[in-house]
Order: sequence, then structure tokens, then C-alpha cells
Amino acid sequence: MRAAAMTRYQDQLSYIDVPDPVLRETADVIIEVLAAGVCGSDLHIRSGALQDLLGAAEFPYILGHENVGRVVDIAPWVTSVGIGDSVALHPLMTCGLCPGCRSGKDTYCSRPHFPGVDQVTQGGFAQFMATSERSCVRIPDGMDPIALVAATDAGLTGYHAVKRALPFLEVGQRVLVVGAGGVGQFVLQSLNALASVNTTVIDLSKTRLESALSLGAHQVLHASSPTDGSVWKGLRGQVDVVFDCVGTAQTLSASVGVLSRGGVLSIIGGSMEEFPLTSVQATANELTILGNYVGQHPELVELIALMSESKVVSTYESFSLQEAETVLQRLAAGDLAGRAVLIP
Repeated sequence: MRAAAMTRYQDQLSYIDVPDPVLRETADVIIEVLAAGVCGSDLHIRSGALQDLLGAAEFPYILGHENVGRVVDIAPWVTSVGIGDSVALHPLMTCGLCPGCRSGKDTYCSRPHFPGVDQVTQGGFAQFMATSERSCVRIPDGMDPIALVAATDAGLTGYHAVKRALPFLEVGQRVLVVGAGGVGQFVLQSLNALASVNTTVIDLSKTRLESALSLGAHQVLHASSPTDGSVWKGLRGQVDVVFDCVGTAQTLSASVGVLSRGGVLSIIGGSMEEFPLTSVQATANELTILGNYVGQHPELVELIALMSESKVVSTYESFSLQEAETVLQRLAAGDLAGRAVLIP
């Protein structure tokens, strides 16, 4: 099969022939990839910045952790999906047996595989992909599978973050969403679907802010640069909950600065940068910090149900698989309004 694969850290992706995936375990599933989403994490993985966290990659390595496809082969014990079914994939392949899985918390699995991320398990920037029955969510009849690609990670992570913050979200509170890209748009829509709050969105891109307004933001703020203090200054001490979908030291520090006493910082965007927060700041203001990692399988089912009712939508641009490297470069340059989707 053909795949857009890493052959070395920091090099461009290569469009090459690689072996077809095969069934190895009793609950394995092979899908024909209909579409794969491109995420900011792909840039970090390709650069090698996550080697200390994930280990060294086995090359060639195929990125792609947001995937939808059509089932083309199943192992003997698979019963919940059949050949020909359209499925969205939860990004983690979990064991089902550890305490985390037994409690329904997929992200706490002690023996997970993370296709397209863990440097070993191959992802979806390819024509075919191996996954597990536990990862598959059948797509309702009549839904466009490609429109669900971003839901499998960007959407799931944003929805999960909002659900975790619901105990802190009171009617009429002011909420700030930092970053109006793919994840931020899902956070905004999840807030609209699940809570009654006043949402402000901040971003560097006027195009993305226009999208945020069309998706129901009450107010948008355009920052001229990541260090544009004039935008953040007007929010100081006025925000009850911040969802930081960027996660750099600059945005996290600024986010803490705008929180009211008793405020909540929900961290969604990931980086390896540290940000300053003293214990006195945290304790004197009784701040709550929530870290968010993907989401649980039932939450993906819930999100797809919301999308089937058009309560949450996905904005994306489609590209051919051969254009994967170009898409990564556009993502790095901030030149994408929503999610980018690769079509094999």
C-alpha cells in the first residue's frame, strides 16, 4: 500500500510503498482509510521533540491519529463491527482488562497503543490501517464519514475538556477559549451544547475568529502576536474558566493572569514548555487546573450523536494523501482555518 511516512526525524514525509497491515490479535480490525486528520501533534512527533516522552520511532513510521474508514477484514472474535461497516476510530487501542479500562476510562489504560503517535503503532496516513475492535465506533447511516474525522481527536479532546469542567461552569459565567483552530472550535461548540456561559475567543487569525463567531462565540479578540498584552490586559481577573487550546508558556501564563479568584484553567494544547505559577498564586486564589488527554470512548459516541443532530459541526479542508507534507507545512505556518483532512 501507499503511505505518507516518516523516514527520519525532521525530514519531510515520504510518499512510499509500505507493507499492508495484517491481523495479529483475535480482536483486530483492518480498515480502508477513508480520511485521516492532521494535528499539531504530528509536527512535534516528526521533529523528534517527543522522543524523551515516547521513545525513538521505528522507521518508516506512519503518522495519523484521527481516522475514519471502512472495515475490510476482521479477526475471528470480532462481533461488534463487520466487513463493509463505516467506523470512526477512538485514537487509543486499549487492553480492556486493566483498572483504567475496567472503570470505563480508556485514557487511563496501562497498556495502550496510540497509532500515529507512540512511535511504534502505525497510523492512518495510508491506504489501510490496523486497529482493534474496541477502538471502532460505527458511524450512523447517512452521516458523512469524512466530516467526523476531526471528532476522533480534536473534537473528542475538546468535548472531554468541557465535560470535565462542567461542575465549575455556572450559568452566565465568562469563559475564555484560547485558540480558535480545530480544537478550539470544538470546545466552543461543546460549551454551547452543554453549558449556558458567555464565551470569548482569542486568536491570532482573523479568519479563525470569523469562524468562531459563526459557531456561536459571544465575543472574539484578535491578538496581533502571542505576546500582545493589550488584548489580555482587558480580561485580567474577569474570567471564570479558561480553556487553553494552545498550551505554550506564553498563553498559559497569560491565562492564569486573567482568571478570577476560584477560577479554573483547563489545559488542552500541548507543548514541552514550562510556565510560571507559584504556589501562592494557586492557593491564595484557589485556582483549579485541569489537564486533558484525549477522551473516553463513550464521549466519542456522545459527540458523534451531537454531530448527527448538527449541534456540533466540523470545518475542514480536504487534501490528497500525497499532499501530506504540504499540509504539515501549512499547519506549521498557521495557514489553516480548521482541520486538514487527508484522503488516500
